[in-house]
Amino acid sequence: MAYAAIRCNFYANQGQPGQAESILKEAIRDLERLRGREHPLTLRALNDLGCLYLNDSLGERNREAELIYTRVIEGFETSFGRKDSLTLCAISNLAIVYQNQGRLIEAEELYKEAVEGLEKAWGKKHPVQLTILRGFGDLYAAQERFQEAEIILKQALEGFEEMLGREHPETLKTVHALGGAYADEGRHKEAETHYKRALEGQKKVLGEGHSSTLFTVKCIGRLYWIQGRPQEAEIMWQQALKGYEKALGREHPWALELVFRIALSYDRKGQLWEAKKMFEQVLKGYDKALGPKSASTHPLFLDTLEYLSYICFDHWETEKARIYRQRARNGRLGAK
Repeated sequence: MAYAAIRCNFYANQGQPGQAESILKEAIRDLERLRGREHPLTLRALNDLGCLYLNDSLGERNREAELIYTRVIEGFETSFGRKDSLTLCAISNLAIVYQNQGRLIEAEELYKEAVEGLEKAWGKKHPVQLTILRGFGDLYAAQERFQEAEIILKQALEGFEEMLGREHPETLKTVHALGGAYADEGRHKEAETHYKRALEGQKKVLGEGHSSTLFTVKCIGRLYWIQGRPQEAEIMWQQALKGYEKALGREHPWALELVFRIALSYDRKGQLWEAKKMFEQVLKGYDKALGPKSASTHPLFLDTLEYLSYICFDHWETEKARIYRQRARNGRLGAK
């Protein structure tokens, strides 16, 4: 089982979630047969599978993650009790699932339970407890409860700096989270300061091509765009796109999101032909990555159709504009 976990982590870190999933499912089948469905080792392997689904870049496996974590929590609670650290960590993972699903009130209840329980079990500065605390802060930011988010994220940051140091990846991830909260609140100067600190540290510790580094580059671009600095935003997005395409491929959703953003920049500058080509690249990429059926209801795919309809209309391609708009309308109806 330990060997299977190592192989799973290797493939997951290499951007091969399919391989990691196969390894975990094989391990779970073996553990269920040899140890039973409710054995702690079986539940731990299931928990790892849930984490894999939770980190799915397409965001389409939250329902599977929810079912897994519900089973894991019930199993751990039966064996060890509701206040055991294993149970509480699984509860925090279910909180993330609910947050991704927009079930913010339910997520908040679970975060509170996990944070309070782990503080009693491990103290306020255990790295796992701080990671969950950071997620709690992200939730408050998503609810636009920015004062509470800032307090919690600063508490997590202080804990990580003390326990792991200022340049540890988890510390830098928390700096980024605090920058994101400031950006959402409209405190752009503070957001830029935190994003740049995170980026400087990530380049040094993780490298320029690491996914966390590229994500920060993308977010700085978004901040510049919000501030009305489109040229600087485009430079950052081009930089992030180059990294994502090299690491993950041209059709990966993270790369396609950046193609979409760069197309918006071209559209704003009046470079409609270049924008049109990039928007068409987004459509083809999502069709390939998700399949036509799933792509047809994806929010970014639908936004791309809308922008293409406007561009075609401006170029007197009225029939193409009508088709794009109808596809967008059908997709939004299908997504409800």
